[in-house]
Amino acid sequence: MSKEIEYGRLKIRNDAHAKEDLAEGAYELHRITQGHPLHVIYATEHLINSGEGLSKWIVEKIPGDLSQDARTYYESLWFRLTFVQRDILVLLSEFSFHWPSSAFRSSTLLPNTPGDIRSVEHLLHSTAAGVIPFHDSLVVFVKGQAEFHERVKILTPKVAQWLETEAPSYLRDTWLWSVQARLGNPDNLIFGLSRDWVLDRLTDGYPVDTFTMLLTEAEEIAFDRHRYANAYRLRHLKTRLLNDPNFQISDAVRLKVCSWELANSSVLDELIATQHRLSVVELAGLGVVLQGRGLEREAADCGMKALHRYRGDSRFAVKRHWHQDEFSEVLFLGRSYRYRVSPFWASIMRTRRFISSYCLEMLAP
Repeated sequence: MSKEIEYGRLKIRNDAHAKEDLAEGAYELHRITQGHPLHVIYATEHLINSGEGLSKWIVEKIPGDLSQDARTYYESLWFRLTFVQRDILVLLSEFSFHWPSSAFRSSTLLPNTPGDIRSVEHLLHSTAAGVIPFHDSLVVFVKGQAEFHERVKILTPKVAQWLETEAPSYLRDTWLWSVQARLGNPDNLIFGLSRDWVLDRLTDGYPVDTFTMLLTEAEEIAFDRHRYANAYRLRHLKTRLLNDPNFQISDAVRLKVCSWELANSSVLDELIATQHRLSVVELAGLGVVLQGRGLEREAADCGMKALHRYRGDSRFAVKRHWHQDEFSEVLFLGRSYRYRVSPFWASIMRTRRFISSYCLEMLAP
């Protein structure tokens, strides 16, 4: 909790008694959660989102039964939620993409009463692309509710309409056809996934694994409907993608970074949210792109994570055998950072040695 106060996320109500309030609040938090890590996180996030500050009295008012397991806690909250708030959790559990917070205020998605996620926000993980459940136990609990499947059936047409008319372009391109297929109209999914369409999306910076999942779904539907020619075409296209561009293109990372330079904001938001899936060099390249867009804090975060991950990986490497592709990747990043990012690092980190140390370590025998 002291770290959250240090970062400015959690406030102390009375600065004159800050140490006392912190000690009493932390003791009370430990008492009601029994030190359960997930409960401590949920309770702390509730305090942060409420904006009421920290004190023993405020901690005592945290809703829900935090004294037992996660299911008990979810049940104690579930009965406090409105039907719209329950629908929000149903949507988050059934459709596993990053939901923009603004989506739940859309009359297209929730036509009767716009949703308010504040009551459940402490259960969610917020990213640049949107929100997702913080822990899979919440998804398991929501899917176990008696009304879950009925609510999904009612909400799915509204999700399709929202994706078609209001969703960010990344979500529309990667989810609309799949949701339409759920509603019994798979033609767009089967026929829309052409070679040219996939190439256009790759040019726009979309990750490869997004299309392999779509192609798998489309192939299965085509096969079940006895459209074997379409199933074969989709399988062939998926195989080309599964063979990995890194083995088909001489400088795949540079190509990705160039496509990110041209990508729209929704694609970059998704890349930031899923940066843990990127390689070290891709992560550093994403930092270059973000710095060029003026997103200096996000660029700094990507750069530091790239260096830390490389240093961590290098501890377990016995010997490096470099080939031309790896040299070209490092040299490309070195040139990019030299001309575009080094002055930024000088102002933020008071040093210009970040990129030079990165490249020297990468090229070390």
